[in-house]
Amino acid sequence: MCGVEIEVAHVVPVLRLSLEQASDAIPHIRVDPDSPTGEYCLGLLLTIFDHGRSVIALADAGAHSGIPIITRSCLEGYVDIANLCDRPDYWKHLLLMDTSEWKQFFDIARQGNNPSLTAWKGHPKLEPARKMYAKQLQELISAGVTRLSVAKRFEHAELKHDYEASYALLCAAAHNNVSNFHNRYFYADGERLRLREPGKTYPRALRYEAPCVLTTAEMVLRSTEKVLKRCGHGTAMLWEANAAVDQMHEAFKREAEGG
Repeated sequence: MCGVEIEVAHVVPVLRLSLEQASDAIPHIRVDPDSPTGEYCLGLLLTIFDHGRSVIALADAGAHSGIPIITRSCLEGYVDIANLCDRPDYWKHLLLMDTSEWKQFFDIARQGNNPSLTAWKGHPKLEPARKMYAKQLQELISAGVTRLSVAKRFEHAELKHDYEASYALLCAAAHNNVSNFHNRYFYADGERLRLREPGKTYPRALRYEAPCVLTTAEMVLRSTEKVLKRCGHGTAMLWEANAAVDQMHEAFKREAEGG
C-alpha cells in the first residue's frame, strides 16, 4: 500500500466487482450448526462484505478520510478468518475477547457510578447477564484459553509484516494521528502550515485512500477464498475479480515507478 496518484474512483469498480463475485459465492458455503468455526467464518465474511459496501458509499460521497479506517477493520477480519480456517480452536479466543468485554461492561454498569449507564442500574436483566458472562469467561480461562493481542493474531496468520507496515499506517488514520491530519488538510508554505482550500492545486499529499480501496477488494476476495476452501469448494468463480485486482496492482506499480 503506497501513496500514489491513482484516483479512488478508478479503483472502486474493482471493489464493486469483487463484492459481486464474492457475494455470488455465498450459496456455496455450508455452515455446520454445531461448529462455532463455521458460524464465525461466515459472520466475519458477511461483515467484510458490509465494510466493502461502506467503502464504496464513502468513495461515492467523496468522504475519503473514513476509507482507511474501514480498510483496517477488513484487514482485522481477514486475519481472524485466516486463523479460524487454519486453527481449529481459534474461535475460543474470539469468544474470550467478546465475553470479557461484555463482562467488563456489566461489571461497570452494576457499580452504578457511570452516568452513561444509569439506565442499567437496577435493571432486572443486568445481574443475570453479568453472571452468564462471568461464568462463561471463567470456563474459557479454566480451559486454558488466553486473550491474544492484535500483533499475535497477525503473527498466527503469518501476516507479521502486514502488521508492521500496512496495519500501522491504517491505525494512524483510525487514531487521528497528527501526521495524518497534517498531510490531509494542510500544506507546507516555507516554515508555515497553511490550510488546503477546495478546488486549488497544492503540492501532492501522501494519500492512501485509493490503495485502501484496492486492499479492501483483496480482503473481500482472500476472505471468500479461505472460507470456500474450508468448505471444500474451488475459487474459480472469483477469477474475473482477481484478474482486475492484479491489473490494478500493476497500475499502482507503474505509477509508483513514474510511468
